[in-house]
Amino acid sequence: MAPPDAHLRRASERRIERAIPDFATGAFLHAQARTELMRRLQPVQMSVQSILDLGGGPGLGARALVRQFPKAAVTLVDRSPSMLRAAARARGWWRKFECLEADATALPIADGSVDLVVASMLMPGLPHPEILLTEVRRVLKPRGYFVFTTLGAPSLRELSTAFASADAEVPHLNDLIDFHDLGDALTRAGFVAPVLDTDRLTVTYWTLNDACRDLRAGAAPLPTTVRRSLTGRARWRAAEEAFSQGRGSDGRIPVTCELVYGQAWAPDVQDVRRPGPTREVVVPLTTQIGRAHV
Repeated sequence: MAPPDAHLRRASERRIERAIPDFATGAFLHAQARTELMRRLQPVQMSVQSILDLGGGPGLGARALVRQFPKAAVTLVDRSPSMLRAAARARGWWRKFECLEADATALPIADGSVDLVVASMLMPGLPHPEILLTEVRRVLKPRGYFVFTTLGAPSLRELSTAFASADAEVPHLNDLIDFHDLGDALTRAGFVAPVLDTDRLTVTYWTLNDACRDLRAGAAPLPTTVRRSLTGRARWRAAEEAFSQGRGSDGRIPVTCELVYGQAWAPDVQDVRRPGPTREVVVPLTTQIGRAHV
């Protein structure tokens, strides 16, 4: 019998395969997060030679990174063969990016070897996002930069309620990390000067299927377990009915989304890590001033 995580991985890959076309025509949250992330990278004044685009999917973000940092070597990392094939097709003949099939929480990358790590809408699909933070910190060079987008805890509550009312036995969405807990997790992972802010959006859909299609392949937080039997038409219809109860006067159904934008630095080689249970990082004042432009 295959291990439980094998069932989850196969289900995830099938879901991702179906979702690939939607990235070009829809995936509103992905597009919104990617646009804002790239905007926030524009004022970065640092020498960038190597970039990792974690969970880069079909390559839309990697292409933007190549345009913005033309002298840097950009590597798109994704564990989905389907997404990597789509990304390879999206590469231009000039200023290409590399593709690497790997788990973002266990990167085959040397310690302290990357200048910039980007992760747009990757964390919602991870059951333990703190593992990702530790791994990113490991591969970043001293004073390397980590920038990401994710979904905050208030997000998708309408979907969670609809699925729970139809099928309470198996969770359909992972718990999303709270905004404040994420800041603490960055500090525990060894980052300094973390900055987080949020943007609360209300996205409207005609049907539950429309909402799920927009949230596939990374934006939707996957469950840590998966039902061995099919969800079933009866459960799906029950979820649709529950979801439709929120339909507004315009006929559309609102879904709450809290987009979280984060940035943090790997400590400088001169930073001192004090021993003790809090593992406090002390950053020299000159280092802080040097980073004030971000």
